[in-house]
Amino acid sequence: MNKAKYLCKANGIKYFIHSSGKVFKKENNKIIEIKPKMGKYDFYIYINRKQYLIKKLVAMAFLKDYRKGHRIFFKNKDHTDCSVENLYSISASEYGKKFGKYLSGRSKPVKIIKNGETKKYYSMRECSKDLGVSLKTLQNRLKGHNNMLKDIHIELL
Repeated sequence: MNKAKYLCKANGIKYFIHSSGKVFKKENNKIIEIKPKMGKYDFYIYINRKQYLIKKLVAMAFLKDYRKGHRIFFKNKDHTDCSVENLYSISASEYGKKFGKYLSGRSKPVKIIKNGETKKYYSMRECSKDLGVSLKTLQNRLKGHNNMLKDIHIELL
């Protein structure tokens, strides 16, 4: 294991991660490769009943610029290749600058039509702040339940 780094020790078993993304355990002076399981998007293993993503273990052990809270991505978009050469990490703020508000998961782009003018917003929250109403009022208007904003037509993009 020339490019392997020590991860932890649990129940007398030592765990190691290789730069290729393979995980090993050393038990009774025998080195055994642990076969990872496939989740919805990424591979993971269990150590002492706790789930660890392989990409995160490799990033923590081998990426110099990795810090807690960073997002980890695959350079070639292949989630089966967890080698250190295929991974890079960026901070949450860099992620927001690079990919914008559209990919935040919770943000829903919205378009309003008021007095014949159309205006687009990155999120419902941004729209509610601009209109000076609560987010709940805007959500209710979108569902057609609120008569407070009768002169505004709202659509999700």
